[in-house]
Amino acid sequence: MSLKHAISTIAVAATLGVLISSTALAENAITAPATKSIGTATGLRLLSAASVLVLQCRLDPRSERRIGVMNRALAVAAIGEIVTGLALVAIPALVGELLLGEALVGVAAAAARVAGLALIGLGIACWRSRPLEGMLFYSALVALYLAYLGLAHGLTGVLLWPAVVLHFVLSILLARAWRGGAIE
Repeated sequence: MSLKHAISTIAVAATLGVLISSTALAENAITAPATKSIGTATGLRLLSAASVLVLQCRLDPRSERRIGVMNRALAVAAIGEIVTGLALVAIPALVGELLLGEALVGVAAAAARVAGLALIGLGIACWRSRPLEGMLFYSALVALYLAYLGLAHGLTGVLLWPAVVLHFVLSILLARAWRGGAIE
């Protein structure tokens, strides 16, 4: 495992650890003190487990085989995420009914479609290690979709247009990097 991949893995684990910890802290008002520490401890355990895993892969001569297995697992996961994302974009009400027992309608359907675009972007990023293409796909399409919601459906949240502008700017920057081959 290269240093770049090791740092990426640790960053992802740290982010997950922080998310789990912050979720536990956000539930502060509704949980007992003993329960709060479980979420924080889980986040810290996730961070340390990922760090140990990265170090083992770097030190283990069988790491090349593990990387091959990991790449195949990522490819399978990427396909699953892309299919789920496509389903959320195309038929959010049915996906909501099947997953949650309630149809996703109105604003929930719009949010499900944004989530679907994110899953497709994640699948593209995981497929053959293409993070730039995944982010470019997501950022460009979410900018277009949010602009469509604002123009065609009259949705006017305070952050709608700043989000549209932000995603268009990110899309331009990512497209420049992609065209220039700045990121592989």
